Amino acid sequence: MGKRSKGREYALLSLFAQFVGDCPQEETFDYLVEERQPSQAVRDFGQELIEGVLENQKGLDKAISNHLQNWDLERVGNLEKTILRIAVYEMMHCGETPASIIINEAVSLTQDFADEKAAKFVNGVLSSAQSEYRS
Repeated sequence: MGKRSKGREYALLSLFAQFVGDCPQEETFDYLVEERQPSQAVRDFGQELIEGVLENQKGLDKAISNHLQNWDLERVGNLEKTILRIAVYEMMHCGETPASIIINEAVSLTQDFADEKAAKFVNGVLSSAQSEYRS
């Protein structure tokens, strides 16, 4: 798994713990770093994603909602919602990564932690968002 992929995974695990379990993401992130001892590049990218999602959560949720067809954001599972927030943040604010890679990484994370149905849902939402946030 590449550095950026690992960073996305760390961001997902840390943000999910905060959004679902009210566990401060800093504690989860620090635990992951201590246990797994990733490179500085992984830490930096993971932290960038975490901070970006937390600072822009309302705007990200609105952006995601705009691409949900016949769904309400509250109905989206917490894992999928967290993955979507990270991916949409990256599409909107991290121009160096192609949207296709962001989508593939998000789908891969969803498959790792959920199921194929959830992965298809994430793929559909992000493919729709790609047309708005990336040319």
